Amino acid sequence: GVVFLTFVTEYLSSGYPKQDTAEYLQLMFGSLSQTLLTLFMCITGGINWVTVVDAFLEIHLACGLFFVFFIAAMMLAALNIIAGIFVNDAIEMAQMDRDIVLQAEALRNRATINE
Repeated sequence: GVVFLTFVTEYLSSGYPKQDTAEYLQLMFGSLSQTLLTLFMCITGGINWVTVVDAFLEIHLACGLFFVFFIAAMMLAALNIIAGIFVNDAIEMAQMDRDIVLQAEALRNRATINE
């Protein structure tokens, strides 16, 4: 969040900002808390992150690309966490199935020995 806030602060203090872009960036990235809220909303779909990219592209191409990379990394991280949860659940279910098979095999062995 601090990186994006720095980009915006430098752009606004440069003396060359476009009025529309400056107002939008001031609204969305005016403080650290507002920056973090904006980033959260971009990741979760609260706002369309393409409009934020357009504003960052007004600053510099690298700013826009860095923001796109940030969104991609956060989406990948979220998908990785979700996939990890499903894999963990699948492993636990497989372990329970294995335990059931071992118990059934032990019962069959006892029945065979008792006969």
